[in-house]
Amino acid sequence: MKIGQYLLNALVGWIVGLLITVGFAFLWLNVIPVIDRTGQGATLQYTLIYILAWISPFAIIGGLVGGRLPKEGGWKNQIIASVIFGLLFPLPIACFLFWYTSW
Repeated sequence: MKIGQYLLNALVGWIVGLLITVGFAFLWLNVIPVIDRTGQGATLQYTLIYILAWISPFAIIGGLVGGRLPKEGGWKNQIIASVIFGLLFPLPIACFLFWYTSW
């Protein structure tokens, strides 16, 4: 497998992981409303940047793992697997971080 294919799988996993995290962030606010009564907490933008920084390595690893699984299916199946694993790897970490940051 060429280096370019590894980079493509990592990039696809990273982009999908960040998109699902941002989408989940706005869904999270509607499902579990959190009110910062003291006004001492971090703003939503800084919290989202913090979470995305933690999510990035897991999304990249998910893209790489997904790209390695279907060796016989061709590049299209490898991209699809990178998308699936790019979604699955960071989502539990994102849930924990949203709970931990009380967002």
